Amino acid sequence: MLLKLYLYGYLNRIRSSRRRLETECRDAQYRVVLEVTPHDPAP
Repeated sequence: MLLKLYLYGYLNRIRSSRRRLETECRDAQYRVVLEVTPHDPAP
């Protein structure tokens, strides 16, 4: 999982760990790469 995250950030020219963290929190593409699903799905 960390390798996927690193490669995705590298390919999108996000080298800073702080910037990568900010992008992960708001970007849906990272959720797809990491295969993350929400805890409480909408009804």
